[in-house]
Amino acid sequence: MRSKVNEELSANGSEAIEGLGWAVSAVLLMEDARRDGNKVAAEVAARWIGRKDNNREMILGDWEKEAGWDRQIVFGENEQLLAKL
Repeated sequence: MRSKVNEELSANGSEAIEGLGWAVSAVLLMEDARRDGNKVAAEVAARWIGRKDNNREMILGDWEKEAGWDRQIVFGENEQLLAKL
């Protein structure tokens, strides 16, 4: 009996660790966004959570908003930097 439990734990252990890692990362991202009040950090947290749920579907016409968030996440909010791109 004990051997069977160990085999099951070994087989499912990586899934459990992956889920725990995702949950810890989600909590840290949400807390960082809440503490700072930073809209970009909140968007990163929402994307992290949405990626796991697969509920964030691109709505037609919403791609411009999504691209704007992508730009802010990667390059920040510095307009001078964006002008050089």
